[in-house]
Amino acid sequence: MFPTFETLFVWNKNGLTSALVLHVAISEPLFYTSHRCFHGDFLFRHYHSLHHSSPVLQPLTAGNATFLEHLLLTAVVAVPILGTFAISHETDVRQTGLYWSHGGRTRDV
Repeated sequence: MFPTFETLFVWNKNGLTSALVLHVAISEPLFYTSHRCFHGDFLFRHYHSLHHSSPVLQPLTAGNATFLEHLLLTAVVAVPILGTFAISHETDVRQTGLYWSHGGRTRDV
């Protein structure tokens, strides 16, 4: 009745490969570049200094950032997820049509 995870594009070999390639080729360089920009004078003083303000470094201090930084990070992380969805959109539409039309069977009119 419901699709299994194996039929979803992101869970199969092609989807995982495309998500990995998009992450390594786009997200990582984009995150590195944006983080380097936040270490510039203006952005560091007005935004990124909050991230470095903790006197004791802990894993949770990584999330201590301004709204702008969280928004940018969300966009960077969304690249492989949305890219994989865009690549597989045709497949998803076809699969959804098969499920909604009861396995592709049509009624004779």
